[in-house]
Amino acid sequence: MSGDKQGSVSPPGDADDGRGEKSKYSGNLKHELRTPLNHIIGYCEMLIEQAQDDGLDIFIPDLDRIHAAGERLLRVVDDLCDPVADRKIDELSMHHEVRTPLNQVIGYAEMLQEQAKDLGHDSFASDLQNVHTAGRRLLELIVENFASIQVSS
Repeated sequence: MSGDKQGSVSPPGDADDGRGEKSKYSGNLKHELRTPLNHIIGYCEMLIEQAQDDGLDIFIPDLDRIHAAGERLLRVVDDLCDPVADRKIDELSMHHEVRTPLNQVIGYAEMLQEQAKDLGHDSFASDLQNVHTAGRRLLELIVENFASIQVSS
């Protein structure tokens, strides 16, 4: 991984560099973006299970929304980082495809965290903070790598 900022992945050079570099770059970027996504999805699965076990059913619908948004983001990242897909990315479409579910992850996690604290479920709130942090980290990575995502596709 290279770049000026930690987490920023340098795009491949000129077109003459070949598919190998593009494929390696796409793989690095995909890994970098999937790490916080896997945290979001994994924590949601754990929190849904915990909510079911502890009778905290009030949290489950919004946790399901976060989980679904995480899965949707995973599909978008896989598509954007596909090194063999030869397509042009519409900036507005990509922005919508990424930001809408990402805003759901961040917003619902923040809202549920506040609700859990208000109800005295501090460990649950702490785990929700991890979901929120992973969502914010994913947002940072996408902003840092937005131009290179367009270059790599």
